Parts: sequence; C-alpha cells; structure tokens
Amino acid sequence: MDIPTSIGRAVPGDSHTFRLFANPGNGNDWIELRLVGVKANRSAIGARIQVTVQNGGKGRREIYCTVGSQSSFGGSPLRQHIGLGKSAQIEKLAIRWPVNPVAQTFSGVAKNRFIEIQEFARRYNMLNHLPYRLGGRLKAGCGQNCPPSYPARDTLQ
Repeated sequence: MDIPTSIGRAVPGDSHTFRLFANPGNGNDWIELRLVGVKANRSAIGARIQVTVQNGGKGRREIYCTVGSQSSFGGSPLRQHIGLGKSAQIEKLAIRWPVNPVAQTFSGVAKNRFIEIQEFARRYNMLNHLPYRLGGRLKAGCGQNCPPSYPARDTLQ
C-alpha cells in the first residue's frame, strides 16, 4: 500500500520530494476540447478527433488523436489539449464518435480556446479555462475577467 510516510515521501526509501513545475509555455497555438457523448458514452472514450490546420504558409496538415481512458504516467485526460504549432489557423475540426460513422464537422474554430462539443450538437460552446497561478500575483490587467467568457458559436456543416 502506497502511503506517504512524511510530507514529500511516497515510500520510506524515496529521497525525492514531490515537485510541481509551472509550464511557462512556448508561444505555440493550441485548442483544448471537452467532448460529451449523448448516444456514445458520456466521456467520449473512443471518439476520434481530426484537426486540419494551416501554419503560416507552411502548408496544410492534419492532427489526429483519440480520446482514451489511459495515458502515460497514469494520467487519463478526457479533455484533449492539442498543440497546433506557430501561426496556426484551424480550417476544420472533425469528431468521429464511437457509435456514429458520420463525422461531426466544424469550421471557423478559433485557436487558443477551450471548447465543449456535445455529440449531435450543431454548435460548440466556448468554456472558461481559468489559469491557476503558482505563487506570486497575476499579470497586470488580468483580473477576475481573465480569460473572458465566450458565447456559443459556429454551426455544424
């Protein structure tokens, strides 16, 4: 049984304390998705995501990922954080749900946003992704309204 014997020790022989590192980012664009199944399982496990992006004149490319219940190091993120690279423009976002062979497709999706897509919905919802600051203060000009709340937008094609 794994029980911490003292603060920062997972087992008595563990000489390393627990550490949490802040990721300062790298300036690349991203999209984060929370999928909600209706006919498929609510967690959207098995849903396949395809993001078609254009990166600043470097040509079109497609990024694929699948929502799963397992990942590296014991984590199981059901939210999908997808890196898009620098100067990205999302041309198309397609979701293939486990029980539906027809892709749910959106265009005009903004980058650097956290969105929720419900199976069969014609629109997606922008969600707040509030930053959690490790010590220190928030940057000037970024008060309680950072990031802003976004209304639902876009339609299913």
